[in-house]
Amino acid sequence: MPSSKNFEVLSCYRLGRQKKQLSHTNEDCRWIDRTHNLYMVADGLGGHGHGDEASRITLESIAHKLSRMYLGLRNGIFQTEDIPVEISSAMGYANHEILCPLATYSPSLENFATTVALLYCHSSQAYIAHVGDSRVYRFRDGSLSCLTADDRELKDAQHPLAGSYVTQSLGKEAIEIHQSQLEIATGDTFLLTTDGLTDYATDGEIEQILRESSFADAPKLLVHLANYPQDVAAAYADYWQISKSSARKMLGGRDNITFILLKAGRENNGKAGIVKVSGSGL
Repeated sequence: MPSSKNFEVLSCYRLGRQKKQLSHTNEDCRWIDRTHNLYMVADGLGGHGHGDEASRITLESIAHKLSRMYLGLRNGIFQTEDIPVEISSAMGYANHEILCPLATYSPSLENFATTVALLYCHSSQAYIAHVGDSRVYRFRDGSLSCLTADDRELKDAQHPLAGSYVTQSLGKEAIEIHQSQLEIATGDTFLLTTDGLTDYATDGEIEQILRESSFADAPKLLVHLANYPQDVAAAYADYWQISKSSARKMLGGRDNITFILLKAGRENNGKAGIVKVSGSGL
């Protein structure tokens, strides 16, 4: 079996600045498997109840189901063209065999659901899958590209800042799993993230951080931006007719902030691959 790209891995998993004042529950979950080069983030639908359990159980179920694929690829039973099918099968398994049945056991689990964004690397190929509004980005040659399209709709098309809602998630009977595949180049940086970052940071701001900062410094800068938004706060200030500083205080850190940063082509350093970003000013 051909060897896969090595990744340098950094990650953030924390409550936002305002979220931790209201709740100690983090509905997000992340999965970092360096052995098999599988990386996932999920955002349990916290407004629906038990979002933290939905996201955790989903990632565990997908990873468990994909263990058959790893063995099959190693033994030559599966070929590379089987990978998208196996990923879709694993996500379908988590949805139809785990989440949906659990939702029938109790009224409190009626909306037991979560978003998922996944990246699996085999050889020099990245296999990407998602459901919901968690995203996967690629940063290459100074330019950021979003590799996923949100399952999300505006509440009012005439007023984009009036809010939006997730149109599909794992935990619903009918889902469409979006997939794509691309070649990984040495030096590519991938960002898997829940909306706790992307609701408060524009793509342009994320791109600037990845372009101007070191890989090691990027997580704390992204967390700071999610907690103290700039361009997003300015847009809402104009919409609400308030000051930018007031909008920043109202918006920043209202959600969980979870993301994984991967940089291709670096040798693994043997560490756990998880960094906790903390400190004053974040």
